[in-house]
Amino acid sequence: MQTVLAGMATSVLAAGLVTANSDVARRPSAPAQPQVALAATTIPIIDFDWILGPLRVARKLTIGSGVSPNGLVSLDGAADTWWDASVGPTGEVKSSFTLPVTLAQTAPTADLGFEPEWKSSVVFSPLGAAGPTIDFAPDLTSKFHLIEYRGGVEGYGFGVTGTLLQAGLQGGATSPVTMFGGSVTLGEYKTQLSVLPSGGLKASFGFAPYFGGGGGSIQLGTTKIGTTLPSGQFKAETKLCLGSAAASCGGVIAGVSISAMLGGALLAINSKDVLSIDFPDSLTVELKTGSLAVTGNIGGTVTIGTTKLGGVIPINIKISPPAAASASSTAPTAETAAAQKSVKSASASSNATSRKAVAGKGTASTKSPKAGTKRGAKTGRSGRD
Repeated sequence: MQTVLAGMATSVLAAGLVTANSDVARRPSAPAQPQVALAATTIPIIDFDWILGPLRVARKLTIGSGVSPNGLVSLDGAADTWWDASVGPTGEVKSSFTLPVTLAQTAPTADLGFEPEWKSSVVFSPLGAAGPTIDFAPDLTSKFHLIEYRGGVEGYGFGVTGTLLQAGLQGGATSPVTMFGGSVTLGEYKTQLSVLPSGGLKASFGFAPYFGGGGGSIQLGTTKIGTTLPSGQFKAETKLCLGSAAASCGGVIAGVSISAMLGGALLAINSKDVLSIDFPDSLTVELKTGSLAVTGNIGGTVTIGTTKLGGVIPINIKISPPAAASASSTAPTAETAAAQKSVKSASASSNATSRKAVAGKGTASTKSPKAGTKRGAKTGRSGRD
C-alpha cells in the first residue's frame, strides 16, 4: 500500500509540474495588452471663493498636462474681485493668466513653443447701476518658439520665431458714448540657420519693431467724431540661400527687405474721413542667378476731404548682364570661310588697281607744275598767270 500511495503521489506531483511548465511556455505567446494613453490631468494649487456682503474675492491656480493639443504642461490662473453694493458705486476687476508649453512634432520639424497671455477686464460704475459705465480690457501676449529642422526643404538646423510683446487695450464709456482701443507690438523676430544635405545653406534674420496704432471716438447727439492714431511698422528682413537652397527660396540667393509704413485717419466725422494720411513705403532687393531686382514703392498721400496731395512712386528695377555671344555665331562655317576668301581676293585686286591709278595720277601731277614754271620763265609772268 505504501508503494502504491507513493507512486500515486509521485504521479500527481509530476502532472502538476508538467502543467505548470506548460503554462509558463504558453504565456509568452499570449497577445500583449494594448497600452492605454493617460488622460489630461489637472492639479489644483489654489482654489477659493470668499464672499463678505457686497465684496467677493475669488482666486484659482491650476497646473495641468495634456490639456491642449500637443500640450506638455500648462499653468492657468484666474482672479476675480467684485463690489456690488445696492447703493453707490459698483465695479468688478477680473484677470486671467495662462502659460502653455507645447511640443508639435511633424516629419520635418519639431516646434517647442511658449505662449503666455494675460487678460483683464475692469468695469466701473461711479454712480451705481443707473449711471454711466466705464470699462477697460487690457491684454498682454507673447510668443516664443524654438524650431528644430529635421530635413525636407528646410534642411537640418534650428530656428527661432515669435513676438516679444503684444499689448492691447480696449475700452469705452457711456453718457456720452465714447470708445477707444489700440494695440502695439514691441518686437517680432524670426531667425533660421539650416544646412541642406544636397549641398546648400539657408540663413535668414528678421526683426520688426512694430507700432500697431489705435483710435477713439465720441458721439455727441447724432454726430460721431473719431480719429485713428497713426499706425505703421518698421520691418527689416534678410535672407541668404546658397547652393541647392536657392531652389527652396524661389531662386533668390540673397535678399533684403525693408518696409516703413504709416497711415491713419486723423479726423473722421460720422465714419467719413476728413483728414487722413497713407505712406506705404517698402523696398525689396533680391539677387538671383544672373539678375538683380529692386522693387517696392516710396512716397505717400495726404487726403483732405476729396483732395489728395502727393503720390506713391512705384519702383521696379531689374538688372541683367548682357547675354554672351553663342559659339555658333563666332565659329565660321566652311562656306562662310570661302566667301570671306573670295571677298578678300577681290578686295586685294581692286586695291592694287587703285594703287596703280593713284601712282599714274601722281606722276602727271608732278610733271605739270614743272611745265608751268617753264612757261612763266619764258614770258616773264608769274606762275599764277
